[in-house]
Amino acid sequence: YAAENAVFNRLESTTLLSTVTNLFEINEDGTVSYGFVSNPIGYNNGVMTVYGILSADGGIKKIKVSQIILYSEYYDGYTLDEDEYYQGLEGKTESTLTDGDTLISGATISANAINKAIKDMFAVYGELKKDGN
Repeated sequence: YAAENAVFNRLESTTLLSTVTNLFEINEDGTVSYGFVSNPIGYNNGVMTVYGILSADGGIKKIKVSQIILYSEYYDGYTLDEDEYYQGLEGKTESTLTDGDTLISGATISANAINKAIKDMFAVYGELKKDGN
């Protein structure tokens, strides 16, 4: 634990852009993919956590959001089939992902945050590939 008067300096990385806070290389039986943790700002300035795995060729293998609807008390009777939402993103690449793919009716700010997180993941992936990883 740091003392109460400690000073922290946040350092920027050249490969971690914008909302991406963590990046992992994942090796599963010789198959390499890349894991990302992204923290975009959603509704009411709430921080969202978006987890993503991109295949070695840059396609989305998996996306998961810790909490898509941050303030569910405002959405009485609203349902979102999260599995269907996530499945609709699988296989998308930087060139095939559209804003409509991440759209969530009634939750535009959260949907925009998810879109931003995924685009940032693609940008970091592009930097990795440019660096030869």
